[in-house]
Amino acid sequence: MLKISLKIKSLMASVAVSAAVALGGLSAQAANETLKIGFVGVTSGPGKSSILRAITGLAQPRSGIITYNGENLIGVGASAIVKK
Repeated sequence: MLKISLKIKSLMASVAVSAAVALGGLSAQAANETLKIGFVGVTSGPGKSSILRAITGLAQPRSGIITYNGENLIGVGASAIVKK
């Protein structure tokens, strides 16, 4: 079975371009045959949606690196990410 790899390094994201930073300096790595990621948070505002929007290409992060199976996802649109 194909191994799937997702790496996030020093990701900084916000809800809008002029908005305050919702997520600052996140780094994470996951690899497996099946990749399942969950974000748990009780309060609003800790950046759960911001990280998911950045990974899926729905939002452009302010800085950082996101790779999927070694390919850079920064600047890649959501429709191209879905095809990967």
